[in-house]
Formats: sequence, C-alpha cells, structure tokens
Amino acid sequence: MATTHIDLHGDRLSLEVLNSLASQINERYLPINVNHDIRQPTVGRLVSAEVVKMPDGEYAVDGIGEIFEPSDTLASLTGDGRKMDITVDDVETFSVYYDRAFLNEEGRELLQELEDLSGQKPHPTIKKALEPISILLIGVGIFALGGIATGFFSKLGEDLYDKLKKTLVNYCEKKTSADQILDFRFSIEKNSRVFEVHVLISSNTEQIINDFFSEGISKIDETLHFLYSELAKDVARVVLEYKDSKLTFSYAVRSDCVPLSFGKSK
Repeated sequence: MATTHIDLHGDRLSLEVLNSLASQINERYLPINVNHDIRQPTVGRLVSAEVVKMPDGEYAVDGIGEIFEPSDTLASLTGDGRKMDITVDDVETFSVYYDRAFLNEEGRELLQELEDLSGQKPHPTIKKALEPISILLIGVGIFALGGIATGFFSKLGEDLYDKLKKTLVNYCEKKTSADQILDFRFSIEKNSRVFEVHVLISSNTEQIINDFFSEGISKIDETLHFLYSELAKDVARVVLEYKDSKLTFSYAVRSDCVPLSFGKSK
C-alpha cells in the first residue's frame, strides 16, 4: 500500500507515518475509492494492515482489502462491528483540506486567504494514486438535520459568509486547472448519531459558486428529506452533487463502508 521509498511524487513516507496508517486501518474500516474520487461509490474496504521490512531495508504497509462484488448483498457484507471514521469539524468557523494540486502560486494564495478568513491552518491530505482527483474540502461544522442552511449561515454570519463566497469565486476566475472538485462537508446530527453530508461541485465556475451560496445550500435539507427514514439507520456518509442549479443525491455509505442507493418514494 505504501513504502518508505521515494515515490513518483518525490515524497518519502516515514516509518512513523506507515505505523500510524496500519494502526488506523486495524482500528477502523477504511473505504476504498478509485483514485480517491468521492464522486464514485466505494468499491471496497481495507480491513487489516501491518508494517513489514523489505529485503532492501525499507519498510512497507502490507494490507488486506475486500472488494465488493455485484453478487454481494447488504446482509452478506455486514462487517465485524468496526466502523469507518467520521470527521467532525468542531471549529468556530470552517476547516480547509487540500491536496498537492493547490501547491502552485494561485493555490497557495487561495489557501492563505481561506486561512485568514477561518483562523484555521489548512490541512494537507496525502493521496497516493496514479491520477488522484484534486479536491478542496471545506468542513463547516455540525448541524441538526433539517436546519443545515440556517445553521451554516448563523455560524459564519453574513460578513464571513459573503467573504468565503467571494474568495472562492475569485479563485475560480483565476485558476488554470479545470479538473478540481469543491467539496462542502457538513457533519449532521440525527437521533444522537452523527454522519457526513458531502456536497460536490465539479464545475466550480463563478456562476455556479454564486448559485450554490444563494440557492443551493438552502436545498440540502429538502434533498435529504426523502432519506429521513433511511438516515435513521446505519448511514455514515451521504454524497450530493450540485450541478446546473440542481442538487441531486448520488449515493450513501453505510458505517461499514458498504455503498447504498435509495430511490425516491412516489
């Protein structure tokens, strides 16, 4: 899965990082997404890992993963009780997570502006894939289901809300890379449970960002409404996509990393 060799990105992971990765996998299920592309449902889960010494003296994480098959059922995929990790951005404003695609001049400028607005140091994310999808993730705290839009606006306040929108719009006007996803992550509480809602914007143009802040955010609760009964179950993540002024449901993930799809009731 990973080694202490210098990789194709020019990075070298330390033995400490490898031990931490193996420990995380053994404690919790880790969902497998092809090329870290959150737009696509999980295809499996990592279930165990250990750090081993290789013949050349370097170290590697040797892991075991389960890949889901079309013949599998929700019952047959029930795990051993472990659950995937759910991130809660318990900060006063918002959190920012970025990958190596934002280490160019325009990306660093954006990260600095977001740090100035949020008062939080942006978090780098490590993606070891041949062509990983570039994602800027903004974590915006924990809200009650049914009050996401009002909670988000109230938490930031009108001034910071408008400044965040303007910062993202300005970046969209200047950015040279078109293949980047903007991911708004909301931690949602329902029935004493917390799960993640990701709203993905793939074509993050000036118009789409403006539309999302003015109308799209207010549609999140409405879009999730048909899932209320399902969300009372063991759902850990819901992925929505905002496109063409419409917010649509993509998929959900059970706490044991199994992908779920739901149809709207008539």
